[in-house]
Amino acid sequence: MSDQNDFVRGWLGNEQEAQDVIKVKRIYIDINDDELVDGLMFSQIMYWHGHSTKTGKPRLQVSKGGHLWLAKTAQDWWEECRVNEHAARRALIRMEKRGLIIKKVYKYAGAPTTHIRVDWEVFEQKVKSIWQLRSNPIEQIAQIQLSNLPISITETETKTTTDIKDCALENSAHPLEKKLTTDAAGMVGELAGTPPIGDIPSRTQKLPPPPPGMPNPPKKKLTAQQQMVKALSMVTSLDAKIKTNAGRLARRGGDLLSGGYTSEQVEAGYCLGGWWYENDWRGQKGQPPTPEDVCATIAQYLASVPQSKAPATVMLLQSDGTITQGRRI
Repeated sequence: MSDQNDFVRGWLGNEQEAQDVIKVKRIYIDINDDELVDGLMFSQIMYWHGHSTKTGKPRLQVSKGGHLWLAKTAQDWWEECRVNEHAARRALIRMEKRGLIIKKVYKYAGAPTTHIRVDWEVFEQKVKSIWQLRSNPIEQIAQIQLSNLPISITETETKTTTDIKDCALENSAHPLEKKLTTDAAGMVGELAGTPPIGDIPSRTQKLPPPPPGMPNPPKKKLTAQQQMVKALSMVTSLDAKIKTNAGRLARRGGDLLSGGYTSEQVEAGYCLGGWWYENDWRGQKGQPPTPEDVCATIAQYLASVPQSKAPATVMLLQSDGTITQGRRI
């Protein structure tokens, strides 16, 4: 006996038909750093860049500077995919920063309107990059998870690299090492002073305590990339142990490092009581920054802070919810 009435049965029957539907390819979300709204809007942008199935002509009709452009108002975005004006504006800014789209303001229907077109070269690069990761998941696993192994990556001699590459992988106790090929093993070839891969304990297996009277071994120093990811995880409250968060934090951390910024600057400016919470309207409402917010505002933050300013104590919000003291640069 079914509890579905005529309305429900009719509705479910229409689910099979492509009416009032927005189709979004997963790769559009992937190339937009897993931002769902960005992927949704980019899917619509790609639709308008295509050709009509009825006439075979381009759907875009606005031509400026030798290019076809998509002219969309805030009301258009709401009508097409239920994205409000504020969310649409932020999504377009993020897509422009990724290089996926080019924005210009031209007059349309007598009013200044944002015009958009896809940068096809950047689009191709990002799609092929995602394809490469999908076809070589070992590389993706190694990039995201190697930093979580119970050992640190440091510089070592060529001999150590050769020894690790030649290690037998069949007896590995760690599931990640079981997936690594010889080429992928080369990515961990700079593990200094570590046992063969087959002797690396699993993440759930605790290391044996040192013999009585023996001091604990010194902790390995984190790399600049690891320090930056840790700082971003702390100020954004994103758990780096979650795979999607780890990739996002690593990408934005790489952007910050390539721009010459340090993890200390991130911690000082974006922790509780820092510049973000004093000057940005989102921080004033108690909202922590996203990794993209840090990248977008860190230059503004540093420009507003005198270099001679004495260090001050600030509160750092850890990813586990605890609060510790830190120092503002």
